[in-house]
Amino acid sequence: MYDLVVRNGIVVDGTGLPMRRADVAVVDGTVVAVGRIDDPGTREIDADGLHVIPGIVDAHTHYDPLLTFDPWATSSCFHGVTTVVTANCGFSVAPCAPGDRSFAAEFMAAVEGFSPAVLEAGLPWTWDSFPSYLDSLEGRLGVNAATYLAHSALRRFVMGERASDSVATDDDLAAMAALVDGARAAGACGFSTERMGAELDHLGNPTPSVIADESEIQALIHAAAINPHGSIAVLPRSVGEGLTEEDARLLRGYAAASRLPVVIQGIGWRPGLDAQWQEDQAFLEESSRSGNAIYSIYRNHPMVRPFDWMRGTSLFKGVFHWRDFQHMSHREVLERVASPD
Repeated sequence: MYDLVVRNGIVVDGTGLPMRRADVAVVDGTVVAVGRIDDPGTREIDADGLHVIPGIVDAHTHYDPLLTFDPWATSSCFHGVTTVVTANCGFSVAPCAPGDRSFAAEFMAAVEGFSPAVLEAGLPWTWDSFPSYLDSLEGRLGVNAATYLAHSALRRFVMGERASDSVATDDDLAAMAALVDGARAAGACGFSTERMGAELDHLGNPTPSVIADESEIQALIHAAAINPHGSIAVLPRSVGEGLTEEDARLLRGYAAASRLPVVIQGIGWRPGLDAQWQEDQAFLEESSRSGNAIYSIYRNHPMVRPFDWMRGTSLFKGVFHWRDFQHMSHREVLERVASPD
């Protein structure tokens, strides 16, 4: 007797096999058989005409603040997502010193489009370190979650306000490396950083990870790689317009030095950049052939996002002449757009 049998569904099992009509049997929450199942189940579901699939892993989210007050990751769970990977792009609310809570909430609102009011009302702030953040989620989640240690959050935790405008000292680097080691031991799924520089924080400053020099990136990736699990997530400087040879060289170096998969956080086709798209694909294929495990999150649509002036947008904060638009009146916006200058 099975606990659950899902019958007559069109099974897509995630292995790469073609979809097929089959039954699925479950015991103690684990799939134990896929095929023709004659034995009954305590509970049975007729899935005729429906697809039966494994839970979806959403590999690029910024749910790390949300999970603290919405443990189901609404509304991703309504669409079949059962695992979320959080703290991508070097952005997170952990670690966070008690005196930086307002900064962290406003930072996340600015760079990821959260409502500041929602974060202000929702975040319980029952953590400061990365391990204590994971502890705050333990036993409360309605989805599976894997969380990176985020570079910008780490930098701010160690360096305070200097994180947004200064190169790390040797003492800063030692402190960050120790925290990386502790976070990985606690369960961080890897280390994430952003180098692109397209985002600005709520104060108009670059995100802290953009200020870091390359020696800092190398040191923190080395610290993360002492734990031989998970991955390194990187948003390179040139990912928006197509990888430069310099970024390609750095990515190969990260993969070779860490011995971990390196995930580029968002290559995508853009109108007029077909040739660059092909070059990016060739880079990933060549990396695979040469033994460097470099992958990319792919956008399934062009990088063109609509917005309206009433709500505003964070998409153009890295473009100098657009930064003040959402703070202007409609008349001022129209005058600026109409101006040849």
